[in-house]
Amino acid sequence: MIQDTEIPGSRAQATDEWENEGGSVKPTASSALLEGGTSVTVTQYRVGPYTYSSLDDAMAEHSRRQKR
Repeated sequence: MIQDTEIPGSRAQATDEWENEGGSVKPTASSALLEGGTSVTVTQYRVGPYTYSSLDDAMAEHSRRQKR
C-alpha cells in the first residue's frame, strides 16, 4: 500500500518516485501520416521468446510451458 507521507530528508512525497515512469498515455494523431492513413494501437503478449497478438494463443503457450 502506498502511503502519502514525506520521505525522510526530502520534501518529496512517496509518490514522486514512480509518477514519471510512464503509465497510460492517450494516443495522439500523428501529423506525419499521409492523408487517409490511420494509426492503430496493438496489444502484444510475450510468453518466453514468443510474441502473440491473441490473448488466447498466449495463454495456450503459457499453459504448455507450465506442463514442462
